[in-house]
Amino acid sequence: MKEEGGPVGSSCAVRGRTVVLRAGLVLVLALVPRLVLLDGHDLTADEPNWIHRGVRYLRRIGRKDFEHSTEHFKQHPGITGGALVGAGCMVRRRLARDDWGFLDIWSEDGNNLAIRDYAFAARLPVALAGALTCLLLYLLGRKIWPDRAALWAAAFLSVSPFHVALSRVAHLDSLLTLFAMLTRFAFYIS
Repeated sequence: MKEEGGPVGSSCAVRGRTVVLRAGLVLVLALVPRLVLLDGHDLTADEPNWIHRGVRYLRRIGRKDFEHSTEHFKQHPGITGGALVGAGCMVRRRLARDDWGFLDIWSEDGNNLAIRDYAFAARLPVALAGALTCLLLYLLGRKIWPDRAALWAAAFLSVSPFHVALSRVAHLDSLLTLFAMLTRFAFYIS
């Protein structure tokens, strides 16, 4: 029995598979440099602060202490980044059944070894957001450019040393790229 639409229907299916395969390629290309040895480097000067802010923020939200939940973000606004970093740490804490003792013995210089144990958990959500940025660049870029141009743009962002480096640190810079790109595309398609 012949499929309705004949060759047109089959070409749409082939195009759909091609888009899925290319999106998968972009995602793998983006994830590999962001996830390999994610906890293999020392904490940056800001990462202990982001871990501290994020965990405190989510703990206060969990206790419904909304009035004081953002007090750690007064000097540096970044609730989205802090919440992602804190969420990663909270998931790790639940899986490892740790307590939050490291928050009670907080040191400003970040030399708390317990905080270093949370480096991978704090960086993982940011790394995933960086990879998501590359995937969205391909998927949304197809609406503006030819498919190959969108693929190349996403591939270049996937291996861009600057973007990879920012996606491997518990900070909000990678998230800014994601939201700036989404804003740009929202402006374009509106």
